[in-house]
Amino acid sequence: MRHVRCEEQTVEQVADHIAGANSVLRTHNIDPTTRLSLSNAAAATTNVTDEVMALLETQARRAARQR
Repeated sequence: MRHVRCEEQTVEQVADHIAGANSVLRTHNIDPTTRLSLSNAAAATTNVTDEVMALLETQARRAARQR
């Protein structure tokens, strides 16, 4: 199985696999159901991909601590 970097995954895949990702994506005007890669969707909405990914990672860590 090949490991796919988060920014190469579709936004839909990221939203399905990271708890709370929908709120982060919507805050940055990214539709959580889009099939664009995360990096393309971030660029299309004039967001910095690394910034969005950092916020998604923070959200994933918060969700993991609450389990």
